Amino acid sequence: MGRAVAGARLLLVENEPDLQEVMVELLEADGFVAVTTDSVPAALKALSESSFGLVLTDFQLGGDQAPWLELQRIRDAAQPAPVGIVTGASIDPAEAQRRGFAFAIQKPFDWDALLARVLEHVQPASSRPVG
Repeated sequence: MGRAVAGARLLLVENEPDLQEVMVELLEADGFVAVTTDSVPAALKALSESSFGLVLTDFQLGGDQAPWLELQRIRDAAQPAPVGIVTGASIDPAEAQRRGFAFAIQKPFDWDALLARVLEHVQPASSRPVG
């Protein structure tokens, strides 16, 4: 890796178990510590209990009627950590950034492209407040 991120903690919010498992394996192989949840309430609980260098979240988590509102709850709770969206939904990456998200990448994604975005935005453990 081009940046010292060994041990940086990431929260992965993904409701597809197989994809969640693959993403965790890839993140951990690249030196990250991955914590997983599969819903907005579980993500909010994890964010209230620990700090993360980055949050990666799916856009539609189980048929949410208002996914932007749900993701904004995650974004607000994650502060100051950036939140990236990894989704199969058709969303405009510029719209995601206007709404305060670090980036949006479409599924299926190229791992190297996603990893580049993660490395660009992840906060090292030393720069995050503990709480």
